[in-house]
Amino acid sequence: MAAMDLNDENLNNRLNDQNLNHQNSNDRMDIARLHTLVLFILDTMITIFCLLFLIWFFVGTIITINQYNSDNQETGCIAYDCKDNRSNDSGHHETTIVKTSCFAQDCKELYKQGYNCSGVYTIKPDELSAFKVYCDMSNGGGWTVFQRRMDGSVNFYLKWADYQKGFGDLNGEFWLGLDKIHRLTATGNTSLRVDLKDFEGVSRFAHYSTFIVEGTHTSYTLTVGGYSGNAGDSLSGHHNNMKFSTHDHDNDIYDGNCALAYKGAWWYSKCHASNLNGWYLAGTHSTYADGVMWAHFKGLHYSLKVSEMKINRK
Repeated sequence: MAAMDLNDENLNNRLNDQNLNHQNSNDRMDIARLHTLVLFILDTMITIFCLLFLIWFFVGTIITINQYNSDNQETGCIAYDCKDNRSNDSGHHETTIVKTSCFAQDCKELYKQGYNCSGVYTIKPDELSAFKVYCDMSNGGGWTVFQRRMDGSVNFYLKWADYQKGFGDLNGEFWLGLDKIHRLTATGNTSLRVDLKDFEGVSRFAHYSTFIVEGTHTSYTLTVGGYSGNAGDSLSGHHNNMKFSTHDHDNDIYDGNCALAYKGAWWYSKCHASNLNGWYLAGTHSTYADGVMWAHFKGLHYSLKVSEMKINRK
């Protein structure tokens, strides 16, 4: 009997040892799980912290850039942001990405600074406010474009006030504005280039070594001369020393109203040999001299496809 009791006691001890070992094993598994969970939580927290840091860094960078551009504009500097490679029938290109620069006097100064891509820039020719222009950096570079016709998308048969302040799209058809043209030519050392193209794809140009538009007190009287080129001189012979006219502001020396009769706005005399702000009539037409006209190139009954007028300092 005593032997049986001893065996039972040994069996119970072994069972207790097994239970204890099993419990210890469970405890070790729980500790391992807890350790894994802690590591996972730490990794997650580190990842979240890194993401928050990156977000903070990028937001701070964007704020800094915006503040930099804002400060630059307040001090007369801008960052040009443009795109290139497309051109239309007038031969001009869309703008391209260039460096940050303070406001230049005109497109020629920009060209001298190394900006050789045609496009929209902001210039400041005098002590008055800056304004945007289209710079043509071809043909020697530095041309400030003040008029463009190319597709008839913009109505040019407008009033005096419209021609004073300008209208249209600098990347398309536009008139820069008589006030701005006067500011650009007030120094008296500017030349003019007129690029023309017909609907058959033939291009011509006229260059004038002298081009000045006086101020509003003279109704923007034109001084132009020194012709060269292959389009023929349809400007200096008939329009030199003439005031600018629109259909609601007649300053010509004709008994009637040239702007009203020929559907344009120009430095009319009695009346004109050119009418580049006339109706866009798309080639040959039956009406008399009221299209986009340059008489020495295509005559009085042909409305040109493209005209572009641009100035450059000598």
